Amino acid sequence: MKLAVCVKEVLDSRLPLQVVPQTGEVTHLASARVTLINPSDRAALEVALMLKDQNPDSRVEVFSVCAAGEDNALYFALARGADSVERLAPDRHLAGPPYTALLLASRFANEKFDLICCGDETLDNSSAMVGPLIAELLDYPQLTGVTKVRECSCGKLLAERSLDRGHRELIEMELPGVVTFKIEAAEPRYVSVRRLEQARRREIAVRQLDIVPSKSRLPRWPDAEKKVPPRARVKRKFTPDSNLPPAERVKMIMAGGVAPQQSSQNSAILEGDSEYLSEQLFRFLRHHEFI
Repeated sequence: MKLAVCVKEVLDSRLPLQVVPQTGEVTHLASARVTLINPSDRAALEVALMLKDQNPDSRVEVFSVCAAGEDNALYFALARGADSVERLAPDRHLAGPPYTALLLASRFANEKFDLICCGDETLDNSSAMVGPLIAELLDYPQLTGVTKVRECSCGKLLAERSLDRGHRELIEMELPGVVTFKIEAAEPRYVSVRRLEQARRREIAVRQLDIVPSKSRLPRWPDAEKKVPPRARVKRKFTPDSNLPPAERVKMIMAGGVAPQQSSQNSAILEGDSEYLSEQLFRFLRHHEFI
């Protein structure tokens, strides 16, 4: 079984980020650039390695469309146990998910992979386009949003997809095919620093593909992409009126700032013997036409 995994290096979103107003580029705030492998791509890699353990004759090859110096995800794949990694050098004048999918599909066209594994979406643009576009270009069946692989044997894949409102869907797909995985598809495993250092001593293969997007059947990405920095949203903090009694202020704080609604009808407590109370109850029910 031959498996291909598509990975990408993204900024670590756990650190403070800022948007440069002039270019719209997202960078770290007052710190050096810290990157990691995209979480859903890491889940796809873990699933591929799991399938390799189940099928000893399998081979896992990892690919990434990135410039020189942005290949940390490939080194991580080597340290994690991938059989080979390869960097596809992009054209500096072309960018965007469609162009990335076109490069990957051109690379996979003659390799006859049984399964192509991709992340469902990336942290930087969350387009979720690369996997489906690869499937369309190669004319392969596809599964998106997979959260669990049940079985993979006899040229078929049985997997669970996530749907809206927490629902799940069980689908069987014939191979070869393309699958995009969500983060929860596999539990990430620890990779030691020693193995990462050993992986960085290895040389990564680089391939340059001459692709002309205008001559392909891929929809064109906009030539001029306008990047607008997000507007800051001011969070308003609720402060109760200081003139209210302490008990009322506590009630408003616990209610999230919503003042308790006052009843428009005057409530009264009736007192008396049982005959009087039963007569008043009977009149009340008859007045409101309950009886």
